[in-house]
Amino acid sequence: MGQIDIDIVMHRLSQLMCGYNYEVVFGLKVFDNCNTVEQLKSRLKITYPHSSPENVPLVSMAVEDFWEEINYGFDYRGDDVAGLELSPAEEIQLKELQQSYIRYIEALIIPGTEIYSYPDDRGLPVYTVYWGFHFAIFTTQKRCVFLFGAGSD
Repeated sequence: MGQIDIDIVMHRLSQLMCGYNYEVVFGLKVFDNCNTVEQLKSRLKITYPHSSPENVPLVSMAVEDFWEEINYGFDYRGDDVAGLELSPAEEIQLKELQQSYIRYIEALIIPGTEIYSYPDDRGLPVYTVYWGFHFAIFTTQKRCVFLFGAGSD
């Protein structure tokens, strides 16, 4: 299997998961030479100047809880007011894209990886209504991957 272009996968996910009164956004930023929470907060402030990472306590997470939050967003279909109405073919295409996203993230999570929830979306390019996640993954290669996703109206 070739290299996954995560930006294309996230863009296609956002397009396919656009429904009635419902849209999603995904983002991912890789910070090299970043292996502490303090370094991450400094980089986040530069990248997202309207955020306040200095006031956000990151919360350590178990990998199972991490995947549960991501899968909740992936599985969300909404209700009569807002959500997705996908044909069987579109549902298959969506599941394939979601698996590409998951495979990309799974490759980052090896023994020694630390995962944190970033419990604040202020200043980030997301608007959370129906579901949302914001995570920092500290890899063993002195790299931090900050990823987020949200479903809104």
